[in-house]
Amino acid sequence: MALRWQHVQIQGSRVTVIFEHCKGGKTMRDTLPLAVANALLEWMTIAYGPQLRTLNGKAPLWISFARRAARDESLPATIPPPLTIRSVANICKSIWASQRCT
Repeated sequence: MALRWQHVQIQGSRVTVIFEHCKGGKTMRDTLPLAVANALLEWMTIAYGPQLRTLNGKAPLWISFARRAARDESLPATIPPPLTIRSVANICKSIWASQRCT
């Protein structure tokens, strides 16, 4: 869950996400479909407010709402902690369990 605001490039109506550290040490870029780009920007505006152009580049795209989430001390206190891979696993496990029972 290492995607940060610095990995998002906005050029007009095009939004590109940069994925660092891919297989073979490569960097990949993916231009998002307009609906996905709009959803991402809407989420970021909800999470951080309308001033995305001045948002700290290290702000995580996926944030933790857990009360006990570990804070990144290198970031300002106004930036929430990132969602961890453990949290994603728990979310997937919860969804899988609920679908299995229905």
